[in-house]
Parts: sequence; C-alpha cells; structure tokens
Amino acid sequence: MVVLCHRSSRWLSFTLILNVSVLLTLASPISGMEGAPQHVRVQDGFLIHPDGSKSFVGFFTSALQAQVIAPLFPAVNTTEESRVSLLNSSTLRTLDLVGNYLSDVPVRPPSFFVLRLDGSLTLAGNATCPDRYPAMVSIVDVLFSSIVGGLYDATRNSSYMAVRVQGGRAASVKNITAKGACPIAIISVTKGSMHEIAGSELDGGGQAGRCLWTLSTQRALVHDNHVHNCTGHALDFDAYTSRSAAWGNLCEDCGFQGIFVEETASDNFLFANTCRNNKGEGIAVYSNAVGPVARNLFVNNIVTGNSIGISSGGYGHDPRKHAEDNIYIGNVALGNNVAGFNVAHGAVEGETWLDNTNDDGWSNVPSNSSAVTIIDL
Repeated sequence: MVVLCHRSSRWLSFTLILNVSVLLTLASPISGMEGAPQHVRVQDGFLIHPDGSKSFVGFFTSALQAQVIAPLFPAVNTTEESRVSLLNSSTLRTLDLVGNYLSDVPVRPPSFFVLRLDGSLTLAGNATCPDRYPAMVSIVDVLFSSIVGGLYDATRNSSYMAVRVQGGRAASVKNITAKGACPIAIISVTKGSMHEIAGSELDGGGQAGRCLWTLSTQRALVHDNHVHNCTGHALDFDAYTSRSAAWGNLCEDCGFQGIFVEETASDNFLFANTCRNNKGEGIAVYSNAVGPVARNLFVNNIVTGNSIGISSGGYGHDPRKHAEDNIYIGNVALGNNVAGFNVAHGAVEGETWLDNTNDDGWSNVPSNSSAVTIIDL
C-alpha cells in the first residue's frame, strides 16, 4: 500500500493499492467452488479432459460459454468475499484457451476466474448482444475476474467494444492486444472499484473514438499500456473517476488528447506517462458539463509533438465548471506546436505548477495567483 499524500484544507489525498492481480488464495473453499475443476484447457476447439481425452466444443463463444464456462465454472457466492485473504495462483479457477475463436455472443467471466488466451478472439459476422454497450468480453458485477493475453479484435462492427468492465471489484485486463472501431471505446471501465488495465496494447486503427474510457469508477489502475491511433482520446478519465492512477502509459497518435481528465474526475494521480504526437493536447484537464475537475496530481509526465503539452481549465459561467486545486510537478514539455503549458484554458482556481520543464512557452498565464501559481526556478 502506498499513501501518496495527506490532505489539509486544500490538498490532495488518497490511498492507492498499486498492485492488483486477480489471482487468489482462500482461507477455506468459497461456496459454489467445491468440486469444480480449478484448471480447464480448450485447445483448437477441443476441451481437454483430465484423462487426456478430448471433446469437440467448437470455435464460437456461444459454445464456449454454454459448454465450458457456465457448467465448469459455476457462480460463486460473492457474499463470502471477506474470506479472500491473499491473491495468488494456488487455488485459482483458470481457463486456458488456445487457438483462434469467433465471438458470436459475449464471453461473461464469473467471479474468481482467469481466462488466459493464447491466440485470438475475433468478432463474428453474426454476433448478437443484448447489452446497451456491446462488447466481446463483458466482465460485469463480478469479483476478482481477469483476462490475460491474446488478441481481441472487434473491428468488424463499430457498435462493439473489445472489452467492457462494469461494476464489481478488482477485475484485471492484462497483456492483451485490443482492436476496435467503436466510437465509445475499445475498452471501457465503468462503476465498481480497483479495476486494472495493464501491459496491453489498444489500437484504434484510426477508427475507434476513445481507446480507453473510465467513468464513475474509483481506484482504477491503468498502467504500462500502449494506447494509440484513436480518433478521440487515448485515455479518458471521465466524470466521477476518482482516487485512480495512470502511470507508465504511452499515449500517441490520437485525434484529440493523449490523456483527458474531465468533468468531475478528482483525486487522481497521473505520473510517468508519455503523450506524443496527438492532434490535441498531450494532457488536458477540463470541466464542461459538470465539475469541478479537482485535486488531481500530475507528476513527471512527458508531452511532446502535440498541439499543446498540458492544458487546464473549464467552461466557467457556473461555480462548478472549472479546474480546481490540481497540481503539476516535474512534467516535461518539448517540441509541441502551440505551447508547452496552457495554464488557464478557461476557468481555473487554485492551480499549482511546480518545477516543470517547458521548452515551448507558457500560455494564458493569469495575473491573479489565486487562480494559478507557477514556480519556475
């Protein structure tokens, strides 16, 4: 556990658990898991039985869901989550999926489950999904569920995201390649807490809107991803994203911002990200419809080759629609086209810029230190 800072009357505070993996050890068996296999393998369409024999399942997710996931990984009584003490691999329910498969219905992982894909999942031409936000994989209202590895390609239909995480707790998406053409996102994280997107490549192919979108979630962990080629934002920390962290991400070649922290996103920590060659800002902080966007901390980010390196502000004309008490420390702006830092892109209050490196100039510096304080020694 890392305590980042302590809050006084106008200071940032939050506590983040910086390493969430969805592998678990239980003090005793959880209800619903007794007698179920802990490790199942499907290879090239065949379910491999413990005695080495094989049963043909097929290559469509409808068959995998009905014949493998639902019967072999039954639902867990999640009211017993307090009995989870340590997350590791000793008693994990795991599905190893080897080969290339087609998504005709969403994969719906249960709780306490990891899907390890060695191959690909591609959206089928006959795909159907009743959800408001269709996705090839829907991790919804479950605990400690994960997908690891593989290619998830949803580019066939612009209505589909590759992966949707909603509600629940501590879902993890790690080391995957995700492609999509959906204007909403390639991967979305909404509601719930402690969800992790890590070590992955999100490729918009010049078609997807956002690459990665978080909304109304807390303690999300987004790190070490390569996020690129979306028509909108690479990474969007949208309204009511709070106490979350983004670090070590490369966000590049997008139509809008590399990282966008907007609306009521608050108490988030963004550090050591590189945002380059985006048509908008490398990093933008802005409150338009609701607000304020407040108490976020930006440390040691590199912004280069964008229109503007970092900007902060809000629409104004409303006491809530502004950027407030955000702190920028040790960020580096170089080779941006218009300015390094636009410190008052609209309404701001109590913003602090400390020891940043700016090779591209300052923009919209107000005369009132109650709005912005810049320490540039």
